[in-house]
Amino acid sequence: MKEIVSNVLRGRSWLVMLCAVSWLTSEARAAESSDQGGQASKETQPSPILSVVFDDPNQLFASFSEGISLADMQNNSDLRDKEIATGTGGTAKLEIGGGDRGEGSGDPPKAFAWLSNPDEGIKSALRVNGNKTVSGTSGAIRIKPEAEGNSMAAISQFKDGKIFLNGGIDMFFRYSEEPAPLDLAPFIFSSQGPGLHFAIHAADGSVIAFLNDPEGQQVFDTDLDGAADAERVDTVKVNSAQFNPEKFQHLAIWFQTADDGTVTMKIFFKMGAGSINTAEEVDLVSSTSFRLLTDQASKLLQH
Repeated sequence: MKEIVSNVLRGRSWLVMLCAVSWLTSEARAAESSDQGGQASKETQPSPILSVVFDDPNQLFASFSEGISLADMQNNSDLRDKEIATGTGGTAKLEIGGGDRGEGSGDPPKAFAWLSNPDEGIKSALRVNGNKTVSGTSGAIRIKPEAEGNSMAAISQFKDGKIFLNGGIDMFFRYSEEPAPLDLAPFIFSSQGPGLHFAIHAADGSVIAFLNDPEGQQVFDTDLDGAADAERVDTVKVNSAQFNPEKFQHLAIWFQTADDGTVTMKIFFKMGAGSINTAEEVDLVSSTSFRLLTDQASKLLQH
């Protein structure tokens, strides 16, 4: 079996409150969209391949009502070793980021905080804090799939010199920057390891996602002329994403590949905890189309 690489949700000079994150195959999303329209029965609706809900099943915050800091993480192994979410197909644990902290003065703020009933329709949420100028505050959540079939590899397929991507990610979160930095594009989600890297970040008043080859090889055909011309591809803003730090948002990332290998990558954003139908464009905020041309089966999403 391939090494299963974790995925990271982190805060950097901003905060994000997480409620739930899911990986879905194209079959799962299609059934979910049909169900929202009243066309599919419960018997035909598949389950997500990975889903975690941040509900603190091990009561890690019971002794840390004011939040969890770097010192708390260092002095209490349960905070590092026990899961922070209930789920299927994978685990989620707290982590202090290593490379994003600078030297600062004063006591570092808490890296994590727990909120009960923070918004309508949301029972609980995990707040991830970050401050790039104060040491020990770069909180992160590491999500690790149980097996390859629960990872993003399940939405990737290598066929006839092309990579096909079908499936996506669904998450509920609340986001704000304190203060909003001018030189930083905050990452909401990143998936790194063998194969292609994938990340989602707030940029240009919207939500942008990108794929890149960490080895710097030109594997993306961005103008669809049959020749690879780029080592990275980004979605392009279609509509603004109106972030409200007082309300939760629903974010969906969806890949769909045509028979000729053309991949469409779309980002959907909706205020509140309402559903998103990826078959429609009412909640679309950014998108792009490309082909992944390579003779290397390792150039997949493997995380």
